[in-house]
Amino acid sequence: MLSAPTRIAISVVCLVAGLAVAVGLYMLKKQPAQRAESTPTVRVSVEDIQAYTGSLSLEVTGLVVPFREINIISEVTGRVVFKADEFRPGKYVKAGTMLMRVDQTDYDLEIGRLEAELRQTESSLEELEVEIAGAKDLILIAANDLALQEADFARKRELGDGISKSEVDQAERAVLAAKNAVTTQTNRVNMLEQSRNRWASTQAVRRSDLEMAQIRRARCIITAPADGVIVSENVELNGFVQPGATIMVFEDTSRAEVRCNLRQDQLDWLWQHAPQAAAQVTDNVLGTEVAYRIPRVPVQIRHSSGSEQLEWTGVLDRFDGLGVDARTKTIPVRVSVEQPITLGSRGNRALVRGMFVKLRIELPTEPLKALNQFFVVLPNRSLLPGNLVWLYRDGKLLMQRVNVVNTFESADGRRVVVPLVGDGLLLTDRVVTTPVGTYTSNMVVEVVPDRVHANGERNTIESEQARLTSQESTTSEGESTESVPVTERRP
Repeated sequence: MLSAPTRIAISVVCLVAGLAVAVGLYMLKKQPAQRAESTPTVRVSVEDIQAYTGSLSLEVTGLVVPFREINIISEVTGRVVFKADEFRPGKYVKAGTMLMRVDQTDYDLEIGRLEAELRQTESSLEELEVEIAGAKDLILIAANDLALQEADFARKRELGDGISKSEVDQAERAVLAAKNAVTTQTNRVNMLEQSRNRWASTQAVRRSDLEMAQIRRARCIITAPADGVIVSENVELNGFVQPGATIMVFEDTSRAEVRCNLRQDQLDWLWQHAPQAAAQVTDNVLGTEVAYRIPRVPVQIRHSSGSEQLEWTGVLDRFDGLGVDARTKTIPVRVSVEQPITLGSRGNRALVRGMFVKLRIELPTEPLKALNQFFVVLPNRSLLPGNLVWLYRDGKLLMQRVNVVNTFESADGRRVVVPLVGDGLLLTDRVVTTPVGTYTSNMVVEVVPDRVHANGERNTIESEQARLTSQESTTSEGESTESVPVTERRP
């Protein structure tokens, strides 16, 4: 048995040996290398913003409709005695071409009778004029006789006792007889003048009846109301027509119209960017008339007929009716075409009803500069959903919402036109054309050139995109982080 002191000594030795082994193992442990802190980096490709001085365009589709469709109605009764060879559906006729004629015999007889009555009335008026002139001469004679009788009566009355009372009375009776003669002739003239007025009214009625008969006779002849095409006809030679019967449907082709529909945002786009809109606002101080107008802007009309491309020029003219179409929620408008004939590869071609055409409205941007409206062009691949773009400004990335007013194709791909409004976009800015993953303000932005595949398409740097997407942002305490998911390019 070991003594107690021996056991204590052995325990102390074992404890010291264990401590020594632990210290030795700790000293043999390799210290890990210190990791240096790094700043997050985002790599992007950018492109300069360029000023835009071209035209703004809007493309819609439309349907050609007639400028005027005229229903020719019969206004007389009679038998059709003449029908022209051109009076057939689909025939083009010039204005004034005689197409048909109704029998005019009854109207000729009526005209002859009224002309005879008119001549009789004129003769009666001439007789009355002669009688009136004679009656007026008799009034002058009676007035002279009255003057003589009154002078004789005054002379005899002045003689007093030198003449008998019976002679004075006889002179007085002669004065009264002369006055009666003057009154009678005056009344006769008045009666004759009344008769003349009555015959003048009768003459006016006869002349009006004669004119109406001549008009009815002229209505027996049907002519083309304008240059155009006969759509349909409903009469035949020797057929009988009655007033109110439709003779034909005629389409005026001197002009044409195109019916199209605009969305409310497209109409607002026109009011905002059309130079003509600013001039129209000053036409009416109260703005009442302008509220029912539409900007009159030029419109290019195109139609494809096989391998042939036809073009016309028109003007956005007016609303087609008033209000919004309840079915499509769009606004119907009309485009007026003054020259519906264009020269094609096979000769003159017409803009006819039923054609499905494409309309292009082009607005120049140069006049808008006077209204402080300026535009820039951006690559379409820089546009994110919601019309958002990343801007590279002062070494940092900023997200900005833009308003796309136009798109067009260029040698570098599709481009979008946006207005330069306020401080949202600056000509000194550059837009990011590659996807951006999670971005925070403490990240370093590295601008790299775009790489191009052999087939000409731009490389989106998929590995870099994946790295940016998975990269975690490290921000200082209290600093917010804005995360935008990586999106594909818009076509």
